[in-house]
Amino acid sequence: MIVYIIKSALRNLWINKKFTIINITGFAFAISVCLGIALFLTKEYSYDRVNEHSGQIVRLIDARNNSSVIDYE
Repeated sequence: MIVYIIKSALRNLWINKKFTIINITGFAFAISVCLGIALFLTKEYSYDRVNEHSGQIVRLIDARNNSSVIDYE
């Protein structure tokens, strides 16, 4: 039964070549975008986790200049 289903699926993919290429390309693109977003989020959420006191880290933001640079004058 499984062999029949696989043969039928492959036969349908072979007959409808345009739609097969479009579907596989779209699926590959969607998977790559999801993996890219997951890697970005993993990096952003683990940025300060290497520090022992990561819960006490504070980021200072200058609202007037819209920057987070600290001046050492």
